[in-house]
Amino acid sequence: MFWRRKDVKLAGMLAYRKNALRAILVSLVTMIFTGVISFNMVFERVTTGTNTTDATSSMVAALTSALVYGGDVGAVIDRTNWGTLMMSLLPYSWMGYMTVGMALLAVLIYIMIAGPIEAASCHFFLKNSAADPEKPTSPKVMFHILDNYGVVIVTMLLRRFLQIFFTILLIVPGVIKYYEYRMIPFLLADYKDITTRDAFRLSKELMRGQKMNLFKLDLSFIGWTILDNMTSHIAGVLIVYPYKTAAMAELYQLLRDEYMKEHGLTSLV
Repeated sequence: MFWRRKDVKLAGMLAYRKNALRAILVSLVTMIFTGVISFNMVFERVTTGTNTTDATSSMVAALTSALVYGGDVGAVIDRTNWGTLMMSLLPYSWMGYMTVGMALLAVLIYIMIAGPIEAASCHFFLKNSAADPEKPTSPKVMFHILDNYGVVIVTMLLRRFLQIFFTILLIVPGVIKYYEYRMIPFLLADYKDITTRDAFRLSKELMRGQKMNLFKLDLSFIGWTILDNMTSHIAGVLIVYPYKTAAMAELYQLLRDEYMKEHGLTSLV
């Protein structure tokens, strides 16, 4: 199937502009829960901005230097007492527990929320594409994903695992799988009764012969991506993410409709 990048991008921009405020809200929620936007810098400022933390860091550095390079550990300890030393090191134990806890929480959030949120975002942009301009699509349509929540969790998690797995093996297979599975979130969003197997199969079939074309489409957004990074994702929330996702929704619908036409289908599922 032949399609032009500029046509897909134009359709995406028009879909975004007719419902910009709601698209921005959906983008903000999606970028937060998929980890694009984080608050690590704020957390670091809070946890490292006190004199107590600075003093503890200096003490730990002195002890580490003495142990590693054969210095006088006693001289370091003599400058304080065991009680003060233990109290100084105590926050590091709690910080360690917090780090492990936050890591486990992040994994749980990704499994339970991030994948479904990404698919729910795709559902919003699919509905927004076909919506009547007089009745703007509501972000509430994202809750449609709850109708097939279990399948969405498993499918999105398996998709991420396979993409990482093939990338670890070799970069090129990882890139191929990334594009091969690119339509899975849209398929999950479009068909609430779809199975995990069908989502992978149909995404692979829709992307047959289209991987390089989609790669070129991604490259055409490079300027927007640079702007997004330069503005600490502010531009991403306001225009880059909704614009690009809207364009992807347009492309998915083109590929879906052409596939159904070629195979004489009225529905993929």
